[in-house]
Amino acid sequence: MNTLYIIGNGFDLHHQVKSNYHDFKKYLEQNHSELLEIMGNYYDISNDSMLWWQFENGLKDFDSSELESEFAEHLPNYASDDFRDRDRYDLEIYIENELSPFRKELQIAFNNWILSLEQPLIRKKIAFDNNSFFLTFNHTDTLERIYNIKRDQILYIHNKSENNGNDLIFGHSWSPGEWAKQRETKMPEGLTEEEQDSWRQEQADHYDYSIMRGYEAIDFFFTSIYKDCRTIIESNKAFFKALKNIRCINIIGHSLSIVDKPYFEEVIKHIDKDNSKWMASYYSNNDKVKHLEFIHSLGIDFNCITIYKLPEVKRPIQTTFF
Repeated sequence: MNTLYIIGNGFDLHHQVKSNYHDFKKYLEQNHSELLEIMGNYYDISNDSMLWWQFENGLKDFDSSELESEFAEHLPNYASDDFRDRDRYDLEIYIENELSPFRKELQIAFNNWILSLEQPLIRKKIAFDNNSFFLTFNHTDTLERIYNIKRDQILYIHNKSENNGNDLIFGHSWSPGEWAKQRETKMPEGLTEEEQDSWRQEQADHYDYSIMRGYEAIDFFFTSIYKDCRTIIESNKAFFKALKNIRCINIIGHSLSIVDKPYFEEVIKHIDKDNSKWMASYYSNNDKVKHLEFIHSLGIDFNCITIYKLPEVKRPIQTTFF
């Protein structure tokens, strides 16, 4: 095997599978309206929101201000005769009770949406070299169902949608540690040593253990929707090591977003980069330059890159399901 196909959501869209994230919003409106309403507490869910253009990128824009506005109602009264040590955790428990079901329900809804997608029957397909490796970022089984690609040739890097969807991997790429740093209060510049000591004392006076635990609960949720590419790569290292004889990389329907760049960098590590040819499909003219620059940033010479338009696939009216 000397060809690796890298498959993105544009591949399914090209086959007229309605896997656009705007379609996900419509699905939520029709089947999980309460979940969508809850999402509106923490995200911009308007039609032009990042969520419905680049869902995973949009997940990083979690807004905790709705939760923070309720902090005061769940903070303990330390001066009360009824105060008990366990009261320090009331805020943390409140936040966990708000966010944990949200994360679980989002996972279930995302999986059910993918399973509900209609898959057209194709008469004229894209010409694949079936004796190849396939790295797909999609959760659908289009390669197996329509193209009869053997399962052992495919790596579903973020897992395939099936059953309850607990194994599906999706999320943002913003390090939770970096996200948490946003709310750190930085010491003003230019303070004298005495003023610095005074500033530190003032910060300590405002420290509240319950609030700290509350923010840690929010951070835990943000971590739960973080896609750790490095861990995913490590768990699939056997697949990447098997790419040593790859000489042609054909990218079909992938947006080549920075979120997924670590996977492409991992591919580079295991192939003969200087003797490889790269191909990438594009949808709009704006993609041409972007795709060229992305692949070139991996250390590939421009002369080794071909950008092309996908051929039309022909289909009857009849449909089937995933």
